[in-house]
Amino acid sequence: AVRPVSKQATNQRIANGEKYRIKAFKLRTEIRKSKQRLHRERLDAAERAALLKAIKKKESNCKRNETLSKGKVPKNLPEELRRELSDRAAHCANPATGGRVGEVVVSEFEADALMCHKLLAGKAVMAETKDSDINIISGGITISSFTKGKFELSCITASKIQDAMKFLSNESKAVFKPAEFPIFDGVESPRLRALMMVMMGCDVYLAGTKGIRVTKLADLIKAINATSEDALYSALFYKFKSANGLTDEDVNTHIDALIYQPANPAKECSDDNDPAKIYMFGPPTRLPKYLEQFAVDEEFRKSCVFPGPEISIRKGVGSSPHQFLSSDGVASCSRCNDTLCPQCNEKIGIETFCLPCFAIESIVPQSGCSNSKSIAEMRQCLIGDNFDGAKDLQSDEVEDVYEMIESLRNYRELEKSIKYPLYAADEMASAIKWEELIEVDFKEGGSFLAEPGLGAKHIPGVLDLFASLVRF
Repeated sequence: AVRPVSKQATNQRIANGEKYRIKAFKLRTEIRKSKQRLHRERLDAAERAALLKAIKKKESNCKRNETLSKGKVPKNLPEELRRELSDRAAHCANPATGGRVGEVVVSEFEADALMCHKLLAGKAVMAETKDSDINIISGGITISSFTKGKFELSCITASKIQDAMKFLSNESKAVFKPAEFPIFDGVESPRLRALMMVMMGCDVYLAGTKGIRVTKLADLIKAINATSEDALYSALFYKFKSANGLTDEDVNTHIDALIYQPANPAKECSDDNDPAKIYMFGPPTRLPKYLEQFAVDEEFRKSCVFPGPEISIRKGVGSSPHQFLSSDGVASCSRCNDTLCPQCNEKIGIETFCLPCFAIESIVPQSGCSNSKSIAEMRQCLIGDNFDGAKDLQSDEVEDVYEMIESLRNYRELEKSIKYPLYAADEMASAIKWEELIEVDFKEGGSFLAEPGLGAKHIPGVLDLFASLVRF
């Protein structure tokens, strides 16, 4: 699946992962220094106990930050899921329930849009997800919690839940719990629902309106007291753009990002090599440059995509660039002066840095470098090398052993590139293989090159040998 340019939540997740990685490295340094204190300083029993307690807490935080720095969904998830379902015969009907698992489908962009489309088109009865965005956009019913013998259904429309409950058995203990703030109940307009999502903060516009969450939005809607959805939309639109200093184009772009994302399966999951785009609420008539990924086709891209709001580009984590609307907020890195988006930055004191510069300022290896492995990754490498007791090593011991093995491995790699053969020391005295040319006294520098016994034919080779000694 391709992540849409407009989904800023992805950039936030990647940026947060890098921040956790940097924090974990800084904690590793602190842990090492604290352990050195244990061995080098004279501490009384109370001081030693306090330091050990602090080390234990830092090690726990370090492990937590390393875990949070890693992506939760493996890239090969679809393949692994297909294999596991096949092995379990999950595609065959269960004799007891008649239920079975259908095919694994990967979406072209986000699974959200594909799930919403299936709910809107009546191709699915419910979706199992905790993502409230799917409830709001589709207006359908979702299974928000499912455990053995217990499940919870959610929907923005109370009547749909109540209708669904009619199919439960008389023995069911299910209880209907009305929403505390039913701001979406009965709202038919997808643009109005999308506007309300953007105001509260969502994947395409993380900031939302300051201080506006469901409680405040409910109060605002009540205060507006609109007589129609169009009137409410106009009032909220004006309130939102005024409060956030946005233009009409900015707001419409964020709304379009939610309702015009195509709901196609990925091409590898489709029999059609060039499938027509599927839209949840019908195709767009025009789109801003920021959303050109959602174009109906190539002809639409050429004739119906307009410049739209100003776009800024940020190099991102690991120099992977991403786009964002300039109206979201643009700053500059105090070190490299590069453009900063609201997510990919961190402060040291009053100065703001891009994340690569923040890593440098924090004296932490750059993301993706050979020495940027986490403790867990280094430990796994040691286990892969069959290092005895790798699972039981403490964090600083893992670092020390890994660095030692890597140094030895790198040294052996260098050995392979030496063009001179290796001989045992006792072989060097053999007159059969070797002929003595001259004796060299390095205290006299390079004067040996002028020795009569050293023929001109030998000088290039001797110089090359000494150059190799310096290199290796």
